[in-house]
Amino acid sequence: MARPNKIGLDYFPFDVDFFNDEKIGAISGEFGIKGELACIKLLCAIYRQGYFILWNEMLKMKLIKELPGVSADLLDNIVSRLIRWGFFDKTLFEESGILTSKGIQRRYFEIVKRRVDTGTNLPYLLVSAYNNRVSAYINPVSNGVSAYINPQSKVKESKVNLKEKEKKKKPPSGFIPPSVDEVKNYISEKKYSVDAEVFVAFYTSKDWFVGKSKMRDWRAALVTWQKRSKNEKHTGIDAKTFNPDGGYTSTI
Repeated sequence: MARPNKIGLDYFPFDVDFFNDEKIGAISGEFGIKGELACIKLLCAIYRQGYFILWNEMLKMKLIKELPGVSADLLDNIVSRLIRWGFFDKTLFEESGILTSKGIQRRYFEIVKRRVDTGTNLPYLLVSAYNNRVSAYINPVSNGVSAYINPQSKVKESKVNLKEKEKKKKPPSGFIPPSVDEVKNYISEKKYSVDAEVFVAFYTSKDWFVGKSKMRDWRAALVTWQKRSKNEKHTGIDAKTFNPDGGYTSTI
């Protein structure tokens, strides 16, 4: 009988900036060193088994034994915060009680890439797991339904899907967010009364989106702001208060 492939890890990379991560910092701020140790224990439990683990009473009691001073309620609160802040995937936890994340899975499959073969069953995937021989096609259906291992055609399909997603993320060609000085110069040229710093700060906070669309022409947006500014001056409205949808709005 062939020896079964090892699934879990004997070790995993531990980033020297682990405690500088904002999620771990938040855990540390709320729960102190007990929260930090619980995070490390959870990662060890996951990697010992593979790239995910089922959060249940048995695992909880085992961890409580390994974490002196940590109660069941405290451990539940720590896990709840880790899920809320994205340290673990929220959807998989809510649907199946699974603790894992894209980062955990990427590190795991990088280490075991030489072990994965076409006969491996890989449930709860959040990332693609493939090398030059095999691709685990992403199929994040939970409730115990496994992802399927697919041949090279699926590798190409996955790459095409990634390219399409990248295209959707790209802003409209030709748009470059202006600097405060550029806006000031244009305002001066047009003799507008808009505050350049407020204009730039407002749209920077919105990633230069107007509603649900990326801005195409900031000069055209200034025209709208100028018109609103004039209207508000005539009606006595504070011109320094702006509407979240763009331009200024009334404080009355």
